[in-house]
Amino acid sequence: MEKGNATSLFHYTNTFENLTGILRKGFLPNYCREVMPDGNILGIPMVSFCDIPLTRAGEHRSRYGKFAVGLGEKWGTMQDLNPILYIKSAHLKSSMQSLVLSMENSRMLRHEKIEELRHDPKYKDIFVGFSDALNSSELLKLIDEKDRHLFSFIGESVDVSTLHQMQGYMKLHSFTDDKGRVIYNYDDREWRYVVSGSSEKERWLRGENEYNNWRGKTDKPKPRSTFAPLRFTAHDVQYILVEKESESLKLIDAVNRMKTIGGNEVADDSDRQLLLTKVLSVERLSRDF
Repeated sequence: MEKGNATSLFHYTNTFENLTGILRKGFLPNYCREVMPDGNILGIPMVSFCDIPLTRAGEHRSRYGKFAVGLGEKWGTMQDLNPILYIKSAHLKSSMQSLVLSMENSRMLRHEKIEELRHDPKYKDIFVGFSDALNSSELLKLIDEKDRHLFSFIGESVDVSTLHQMQGYMKLHSFTDDKGRVIYNYDDREWRYVVSGSSEKERWLRGENEYNNWRGKTDKPKPRSTFAPLRFTAHDVQYILVEKESESLKLIDAVNRMKTIGGNEVADDSDRQLLLTKVLSVERLSRDF
């Protein structure tokens, strides 16, 4: 990593209960409301991290929580975490709008062609068991294998699903909040684990209404995650950050009672003891560094 970045990827959370939940179950992806460069709203299932060093993360902690788990960059690479692209240029925003429009046009062209093929006896065997052609990448693959020329009219080099997923790694450089303050997303130095959205079970939410229908009242917690956890082992963890020294003692008791760590069954007590060597408090960090 370049100078000024941490060698760990940190996920911050705002309660002790959330922290212990992560240590037991792993990271549970959930929908986050994201404003795309083209102005559209997406609900993207993800887990967010940052690579800000602990000694420089004061403002980040105040926004996202004083509890954190830090994992090694090697673990992040193996789990397909990526730093996101912050977009500020008006020209690039315009290019992104054109790209998204191209993606939607390609999607609709494929859908129209698939609906046409659905009634063709030649492809009858392929459609058995598929009720939703639009959302089935496997169906597209089977049709392409049978008749590769069918989709050449939209350009075989355009992988719509890949372009769609790229949106999960884009964010506006800054925005103005409801109080008129300019918030710089760029300062978060965010990395993400993004659920691909390649199946109906993993689908993304599209548009403000769809996201709000899922989210419900904003004064209540988000609905529970329905996605598979992002797992880790005690060896992957480099730091566990709590707010106060007294919470370090509380965490010892919680870890010693854990039957799973990071979503995996505890092999033996050495895993619990290893995890406890990674605990650091903000109180101690402020005092000693």
